[in-house]
Amino acid sequence: MKKLAIGTLVGIALTSTSFAYSSEKLDVIPFAVKILFNNESKPMDNKYEVLNYNGHTYLPARYIAENMSGGIEFNDKNKEVNIRYYDFSKTMTSQLNSKEENESFSLSIRSQKETYAANETINIWSDLLYKGTAPIEIKHGDPLLTFYIVDEEGKLIAQPRNLVGLTTAIKENAQVLNTLPHVLIKEYNFHKNKGSGKEQYENSPVTLDPGVYTIGVSANYSTGNDKKGTEIKTDIKITVK
Repeated sequence: MKKLAIGTLVGIALTSTSFAYSSEKLDVIPFAVKILFNNESKPMDNKYEVLNYNGHTYLPARYIAENMSGGIEFNDKNKEVNIRYYDFSKTMTSQLNSKEENESFSLSIRSQKETYAANETINIWSDLLYKGTAPIEIKHGDPLLTFYIVDEEGKLIAQPRNLVGLTTAIKENAQVLNTLPHVLIKEYNFHKNKGSGKEQYENSPVTLDPGVYTIGVSANYSTGNDKKGTEIKTDIKITVK
């Protein structure tokens, strides 16, 4: 049986850093298990490990949060773990909206607020609505809707899109939804601060500094024998104070 210190357990769950709270050692067993998100398997970096302790399964908090479009922060001073995520179990209305249309689709981007506080969770989402009546098939990458952030200095970070050729059947009034992944904000902060190394990346915040930001979304797809493809995009400007 492989034994790990409890500090290693916490370190694996949050970052690559170990935190030793006492000299006491606990019997912790690596647990080989596949994690599914709505029946879809997501690859796990080898820096993470699922553990079993006292009959309970412990999952890496950062891996879980970021694969649910959330983000996680660890405050060493206050010994706090803050998980930021979209809580659609609560009514969420948008104060700021933008829409762009073509013959087939209407693409909207929505923000819960026009102005956010510096340490506040950014809640932005998008939807792509099919306007036609006849069913169609579209070919696209994954995800279909991708976000980007541009700051006042013109620095841009865009969500990567896997260019695999997916085919999706679209019916009348079909809608595709996506949320701004908080990990994209973390990547923006990492590059803005010219970070280097895994630890700096993991500790980059998932909130934005004061300023004005353009948050945009784009959809790229093709239909039939169209090899060139179609792009539709729209954006909003939010203020962080």
